[in-house]
Amino acid sequence: MSNNATTARCKGARLRRRAAIALSLSSLLANPASAADAPLAYVARDSFYDPPSEIPRAGTVVRSEPLNGRQIPEGSQAWRLLYATTFGNGSPAWAVATVLASGKSAAGPRPVVMWLHGTAGLAQQCQPSLITQPFIAVPALREALDAGWVIVATDYATAVSADSPHEYLIGEGEARAGLDSVRAARQMKELTLDRERVVVWGFSQGGHSALWAGSLGPRYAPEVRLMGVAAFAPATDMVKTMTFWTPTDIAQTNWWLAFAYSSFYPDVKLEEVIDPRALEGVRRVARLCVLDPAPFVEEFGKFGGSPPLADFTKGTLGKRMEENIPTVAIAAPLLVAQGLSDADVPPTVTDGYVRDRCAAGQSLDYWLVPAATHGSLVFGSTLDRPLMEWTRDRFAGKAQPKGCHARAISGE
Repeated sequence: MSNNATTARCKGARLRRRAAIALSLSSLLANPASAADAPLAYVARDSFYDPPSEIPRAGTVVRSEPLNGRQIPEGSQAWRLLYATTFGNGSPAWAVATVLASGKSAAGPRPVVMWLHGTAGLAQQCQPSLITQPFIAVPALREALDAGWVIVATDYATAVSADSPHEYLIGEGEARAGLDSVRAARQMKELTLDRERVVVWGFSQGGHSALWAGSLGPRYAPEVRLMGVAAFAPATDMVKTMTFWTPTDIAQTNWWLAFAYSSFYPDVKLEEVIDPRALEGVRRVARLCVLDPAPFVEEFGKFGGSPPLADFTKGTLGKRMEENIPTVAIAAPLLVAQGLSDADVPPTVTDGYVRDRCAAGQSLDYWLVPAATHGSLVFGSTLDRPLMEWTRDRFAGKAQPKGCHARAISGE
């Protein structure tokens, strides 16, 4: 077998592995039998996603309705909301959020977990609200519902154009979309949400978003009082992270980042940061979703296993990448969790990030989960019990100890 074929096979194996992590999640739902009847896939985007010609004030609900045609945990109820938000530069945008709650009546206002999802794709057809099982990646989901908490999950913001991507790993924009999703959910007639108790959970890309939401919240949405921020395997520094990957492993994220940054930063030109041979390929990959790895393999295979990559360490693109490392202090209690067998967000990168934040005076809890991979950190059950305890403490107003505290989390 040729070297190129071997490289392509390795590349395809990694992409298939990432998709397999997602595809295996149905067994983790509260009702596995019914989950088997609803395979993980995307449904067609319908007219609900079409925004009005004028976008109202950020946090305003444009329309809402029950979320039908999706697999949700037994005994729960769900809705989808189209709401107004803003991009990181302050320009108007829109977003869709899904809201999940127990079907049981509540004695009082329900605490809120603001969920920020991991990488699904840049394109609007990749939005988690379009997945047959939209809440499948949320850790401790059954436990959170049984506790009476409401999950509010944004898809992140896009422009009116159907071809517009979301602000992939652009921290302020992602955070605004999350904070505005809670503002919007508070307007629902079907639920009464607690206006004092909100905790953020975010995974991978969403971990990056959660860290930004924690720092941005008091300035952008002070009425959304964050009582805690939990970031699981957060994508804190992609330049450092990708030094641990092979060139073919890098391509998907590298191309998506280059496309997203050139879409939202006028001083980042796609034509200047990507080899001309790859320009059309980058534009095609920007329309792909992670649940289908085959088109990625085909696109990268055109370059014999060595697709051209943007250099994130140089020029305006490098500057913008550095700006999006979440380094602003977070006043709310902060939790960072990291799997020690994570090949996608290496523990070394998260260790360095935590060390730097602690040196800057940030108080936080740092949980290390032995043997956990990127996916199993949240898709397994190891974090569920301690995460529920940590979140209950936050909702109870319990203070987080000052300083940085690391501990290993076992499955026992």
